[in-house]
Amino acid sequence: MNERNKPSAAALHVFKWMGWIFAAGIVVQVFLAGLALFDDPETWKAHASLPRFFAFLPLLMFILAFAARLPAEFRGKSLRMFIMVILMFLTAIVSPNISGKLAALHPIISLEMFRIAVLTAHKASTQAKLRQAEISSAA
Repeated sequence: MNERNKPSAAALHVFKWMGWIFAAGIVVQVFLAGLALFDDPETWKAHASLPRFFAFLPLLMFILAFAARLPAEFRGKSLRMFIMVILMFLTAIVSPNISGKLAALHPIISLEMFRIAVLTAHKASTQAKLRQAEISSAA
């Protein structure tokens, strides 16, 4: 792969931080759900409104992965996370109208999104360090 087709270290760092922020958002969401279940049901309002601040990140990651020529693995994982975000919204919105078994997928999907976000952010971090080392040794 020639130098021009390699992703920049900066793009990998941005991608990495988007992944970590998305994973942190999921942790906060799970915490808020726990608070709502075990302490204060009013916390459901915060749980319902918080995703608007981070749910778009997988879509931005997907776009960045193409624009910055990141490895196909990053495109695939960010697209999967985006699809899972859509499924999360669907299970939350239609949960009163669907079987409890289907609605119970909501937390399972969040676990998988968290797993993918952490693995993807970690891999992007590793690749950013390698890319930065390549750039430094070439200079």
